[in-house]
Amino acid sequence: MRKIPYGQINFEEIIRDNSIYVDKTMYLKKLEEYPKVLFYLRPGRFGKSLFTSILDCYYAIDKADKFDKLFDGLYIKENPTPNKNNYYILNFDFSAMDSDEESGLKNLEEVFKQKVIDGINKFIKRYEIKFEIDKSLTSANILGSILTEFEGLKKQNKIYIIIDEYDNFTNGMLKGNAEQFLKMLSGEGFVKGFYARIKEAIKAGVVERFFATGIAPLTLDSMTTGFNIATDITRDSDFVAMIGFTKEETKALIKEVLPEKSEEEQEEIYNTLERYYDGYRFSEMSEKHTFNSTLVMHYLRNYVEEGVPPTKLMDINIAANFEKLRNILTLKGNSFYYDILTKAIQGEKLQGQIIDKFEFTTMPIDEQVIQSVLFYFGYLTIKENDQLDINYGISNYAMGEIYNNYFINLLQREGVQINIQKVREAALQIGREGKIDDICKLVEDYLKDLGNISWQRYDEKYIQSYMHALLRLNERFNVYLEYNVKENQYIDVAVFKREYSNVKYQAIIELKYI
Repeated sequence: MRKIPYGQINFEEIIRDNSIYVDKTMYLKKLEEYPKVLFYLRPGRFGKSLFTSILDCYYAIDKADKFDKLFDGLYIKENPTPNKNNYYILNFDFSAMDSDEESGLKNLEEVFKQKVIDGINKFIKRYEIKFEIDKSLTSANILGSILTEFEGLKKQNKIYIIIDEYDNFTNGMLKGNAEQFLKMLSGEGFVKGFYARIKEAIKAGVVERFFATGIAPLTLDSMTTGFNIATDITRDSDFVAMIGFTKEETKALIKEVLPEKSEEEQEEIYNTLERYYDGYRFSEMSEKHTFNSTLVMHYLRNYVEEGVPPTKLMDINIAANFEKLRNILTLKGNSFYYDILTKAIQGEKLQGQIIDKFEFTTMPIDEQVIQSVLFYFGYLTIKENDQLDINYGISNYAMGEIYNNYFINLLQREGVQINIQKVREAALQIGREGKIDDICKLVEDYLKDLGNISWQRYDEKYIQSYMHALLRLNERFNVYLEYNVKENQYIDVAVFKREYSNVKYQAIIELKYI
C-alpha cells in the first residue's frame, strides 16, 4: 500500500516516495481559462502549500524532463496545456513568517525583506543567473532589480510568480496591537511597494502569470491598493474543490488505504469522517462541500498504523487555534463577540453577507465583518443561501472542538474554576454507570462562580451550553447540542460513544427534567 503523506507539502517528494496523491491536476487546465493574475484563499492546514508545489512542478521550465514521471497516471499527463513547463518560477514563501506585538511589529519589514531575499536567492541559484543582491535596498527595490536583470537577459520564456500564504504576517494583527499593525500597513508602506513592482513587471511583460494563496483577505485592500489587476477566485464555483477533498475523493481514499475493510465498514468510516471533517462550503453559488484534507489524512494515518481512529480528532497545529479564534472574535475590542460565540455553539442562525476585502483601517467592525473573517479562517461555513443573506454555521464536529475550547477558556477567565479531572470522571460515570448525577452537580457548582456578564444572559440555553462544553472535554464521547432526531424534534444534549470506545452507556439529556 502506498504511504499516507500526512503533513507533506512537496509534490515531487510525494511522487518520489510513492505516497498517495488525490489528483487535483484537472484544475491546472481550468486555471488557464481564467485571468493570469489570481488570488486563492483557504483556511490554514487545508493543502494550499502542496498545490503551489504542484504549480511549480507543472509550469517550471527546468522540470520538463521530469514531467512524465511526476504526472504519470494523473489527469494533466493525458491533457497537458500549451503552457506546460513554459516558465521560470519565482517562489515567495511567507508561510513560516510570523509577527506579534512583542517582536514582529518592530522588525516586520526586515522579516518580510528576508523572505523576499530568500525567494530571489533560490531563483538566481535555480536558473544560474549572475546577480548580487544589495541588502541595503528595500524589498521592493530588491525585487525590482532582479526583475530588471532578468528582463535584460532577453529570455524567450517569462516568469511565473507563486506566493504561498501572502497574508501570513498579518497574524500579528490577530495577536498584538491591531491599530499599530494596521498603521504600519497603511499609506505607501513596504508591502504595497513590493506588489507595485510585481504589477509593473506584469505590465512590462517580464512576469506573465501570478498565483497567490492565503487565508483571508485581511490585507487585500490595505497592501495591494495598486495591485488591482488580480482576480480573486476564492468563492468561484469552479474552484470550490481545488483544495480539500470531495465526497467522492474521500471515499476513494478510504478504499485505497483500507482495502481489507468490507464495503459496509468503509461506508461507516466515511460517515465518521463526514461528521468530523466535512461541511466546508466556500461558495454561495455551489452546494458542493469539501473535507479538510489534512485532518482526513490525520485520521486515516492513525487508523492504518494503529488499527483504530485517533484519540484526538484534531492535529496539534489546528487544535491550538482557539487562541486565534479568540483574537478574531475580539478584534479591535468589539462588544458583540460573546453573542456570535454563543449563537455559533447553540446552532442559532448567524446571518450576513460575505465581505470580499477587509480594509480595517477605515471600515467599522460589526457582526458581518467578524462572521466573514470567521468564514475565511474556516471557523464558520455557509449553511444556507436564501439569496438575501448567508446563513453561517460551524463547519463540523472537529471545528466545534475549537469553539468548545475557547468557551471553556472564556468561562475560566470569568472566574469559573474548572477541574478537568472531575469533569472527565463525571463523563465516565455516564459511560460506566448510566448516571448523570456528577455532571449535574458540577454544573450546579460552577454556576455559582459565574460573573455578572454571564448572569445577564442566563437562561436554559446557557446551562445547556455549559453542560455540553464540559462533557466535550471527555474523548470517549461525541457530544451534541440540540441534536436533530427528526423534523422539529431535538435532544438538548446528546452523549454518544465515540467509535471503538469501550463505555457501556450513552445518554440523552433533557434539561426540563433536571
